[in-house]
Amino acid sequence: MNRSGTHMSPTRTMAVLLAGLCLWTLAGHARAGDIDIVGSVSYEITGDVVVLKADRIENNRAGGRSGTLRLELWAKTSPTSDTFFRLASARLGELNAGEFFFGIRQTASYRPPPPGTYFLSITVVE
Repeated sequence: MNRSGTHMSPTRTMAVLLAGLCLWTLAGHARAGDIDIVGSVSYEITGDVVVLKADRIENNRAGGRSGTLRLELWAKTSPTSDTFFRLASARLGELNAGEFFFGIRQTASYRPPPPGTYFLSITVVE
């Protein structure tokens, strides 16, 4: 049974469990340019929907405004793999320099990757 109470095949269950164990949690202070994820991130998949969560996303630029920011869930086949699958993407909006989003909880459509074992990450993209 998954969190939504529906039955999953043993193969799918194992892939989800392994992926969960291999989740790259961007805890602490993850930096990509000057748009930062601060604190913890997590996800919860129920059927074809995922809830993406982040403590805080901030714009640490000296001036100006960010482009449109999105919180995304990605899968890849190994930590060093060049094969990526975008599983979900949620629009957050734009941030002026020095501003931040906090207590982020966004629902998005979930597109599972092909069968297999994956390393997952949550990222902010501009």
